[in-house]
Amino acid sequence: MKKLKNFIEKAMKNRLAKYWGDSKELKYEVHSSLSKAFKTHPRTGWVRGNIANNENLLNQINDLRIENERLRKSINEYENECCVATNELAEYNDIFKLLIRVEPEDGYEYEEELDITWDEIIGIIGPGLFTSKIDSELKSYLEETLISKTFDKNGILTISEYNYNRIKMQLIALNIIEQNGSFLKLTNKGKNFLLSNKTQKK
Repeated sequence: MKKLKNFIEKAMKNRLAKYWGDSKELKYEVHSSLSKAFKTHPRTGWVRGNIANNENLLNQINDLRIENERLRKSINEYENECCVATNELAEYNDIFKLLIRVEPEDGYEYEEELDITWDEIIGIIGPGLFTSKIDSELKSYLEETLISKTFDKNGILTISEYNYNRIKMQLIALNIIEQNGSFLKLTNKGKNFLLSNKTQKK
């Protein structure tokens, strides 16, 4: 008892103290004192377990803000460097004058300037790009499909590298096809265009 009395006197020295008579009263006094301490002297971590630490949450929000700004800057740089204004481009119903060389099986080789719309070019070249192709494969596919669909006869049709590259660049600029390394394929826009415009409807 003497030790307890000495401890109580030491603990109460120069401090306000409350007395309690039973365990229930003690629980109330402890709870009341802690609640008051939390309000008057808040400390990091003195939050409910289901509430995130404010400092940690603010750090996460700041990190997301920085990442968002970085992505916006990247998008703006890409648009400024890589994109062509669509109102400056020849589009689907515009005519492209394509110079071709034809070698029919039953005649002499000749050159011809073919008037063809970009819509027709996409309809010819697009189905071959549902699977990726390299340039040489796509050029051959275009030549073979063009002679069978346009001239409806056997033979050899040749497109110059210059005109092939003009077609490729135009379709890339229209966002119909895209190039990844050595491979070319349809973009989602290109697929949607073909499925919407080149399929049979009821």
